[in-house]
Parts: sequence; C-alpha cells; structure tokens
Amino acid sequence: MVRLFTFILLMASASTWANKDTTISVQQNNQKRVVHLSFPKVKAKGSILLLHGWNFPATQWCDKTNIGSLALIKGYVLIMPDLGKSTYHWQTYPETIEKYRSFPTRRWITDTLITALQNKFSLLLPGKNNFVAGLSTGGRGAALLALENPKIFKAAACLSADFDQRLLLNEPINTGFYGSQEKFPERWSGRDNIYLRAKEFNVPLLLIHGKLDKMCPYTQTENFVKELTRTNPALKVVQHIDENGSHTYSYWGSHSETILRFFDEHLK
Repeated sequence: MVRLFTFILLMASASTWANKDTTISVQQNNQKRVVHLSFPKVKAKGSILLLHGWNFPATQWCDKTNIGSLALIKGYVLIMPDLGKSTYHWQTYPETIEKYRSFPTRRWITDTLITALQNKFSLLLPGKNNFVAGLSTGGRGAALLALENPKIFKAAACLSADFDQRLLLNEPINTGFYGSQEKFPERWSGRDNIYLRAKEFNVPLLLIHGKLDKMCPYTQTENFVKELTRTNPALKVVQHIDENGSHTYSYWGSHSETILRFFDEHLK
C-alpha cells in the first residue's frame, strides 16, 4: 500500500530551550496534526519521542522543565507531536463519545506519524538510537509504543502514568473512549491494558511516580513493577517512587537527568 503524507513546514516559534526548531503537520483524517522537532547543534546521537499528557500542550514539558535543553546538549533530536486528548488508545468504538473521536489513535501514531517521520526526516528508523518518554497519560503511551515497537525504541521512560485502567473505576476519560467497564470489560482488559501485557515487554523501562500524586495513584506504577518482576524477571526495570513527588512539572523536571542517563545507558 502506498501511503500519502502531507507535510507543511511552519514558522518555528522562539524558545529558550530549542536550538533549531522545525514544525511540521501530518494529515490525520480531516485534520493536520502538528509535530514539533528540535535538533541539537552537535551531531545527533539519537532521538527522543516526547509524549505529553492528556490535553497538555505538546512542548510544555520542555517549556516548564530543563529536559529539552539537557537533551539537546547531549545530542538528542526531540520529537513532540500534538496529540490533543488522545489516550494513546488503539481504536475507537461505537460508544466512544463524539468529542473524542477526532483524536489520534495509537494505530495512527505507529502507521502514519512514525512512518512519515521515517520517510521525510529519517527519524525513528528501526535499529537506531530511538527512545520514548511520556508523562501522565503520555506515560501510558510511551509504554504501549515501546511494547509494540521494540525494533524502533531501545528504552522507554514513563512518568506518573497509569498501567491498569480497570482499577480506575468510572474514570471519565477512559469511559469516554471505551464505554463503561461494566458493559465492555474486554476493552478495559484488552490490548490497551499494559499491566496485563507485562510479560510481553522486552524494552527496558524507567518508571517514575510520586506518592503525593492526586491525579494518578502511585500504586499504578508500584503494582506494574511487581507484575513485571513476577512475569518478566529478565526485563531491565528501574523504578523511582518518591515520597514527596506529585503530578507537577516541578516533580517531573527533577527527573530530567534521570531520564537522559537511562537513555544514555542504552545507546547502541
């Protein structure tokens, strides 16, 4: 099948952390999804796909912490797609509420966005030094993309993420995408449920969560690590559960160097 991609180069906005910005758009149904790219001044040694949280601005992680400036100094290309209110779900359903239907699925990220970046910029090519990091709902996305694309990503970092949506009873975002858990339990325990797919992982994971998180309980990460240890003991997993960590950029920014050191360890 021949895929057609639409790229529009847009004027890059000024930034305190980026050295060289390029903003492109990739066609998604009847919309165009903006993707922000930042390139280091030094020779690039790898790429990091940065995934934002639910309805967070795509570049806010870099705007509010030092992860962007540190990554560029180290020689990483940064890829920041604006995915809006995506939950990094694989598909929509008849029960998916109308206002959520327009946001990208994980299938689109894999089949269209990543393929487009490979074809146009030679980024995220299999076998290269590619990494994925996400915070909040983006942390779920990072885990799922690493799980399903082990030939592309060498390691993943997941901050303040949820891994077993079955335990988040009546959580409105998930209900909005899947329908009720009572009526459609198979959707809540299907291919989007990372906890139940723990034994499938073969990409190293860095899992970070704060005990003061009021948006997503830290037990989501704690329980996932226990399941990985039980079902996948050979997998490299590094866990940081912090007593005073919360669901904030100040907490996430405190782990910028932790993330980049972890990725450095897995450079080819």
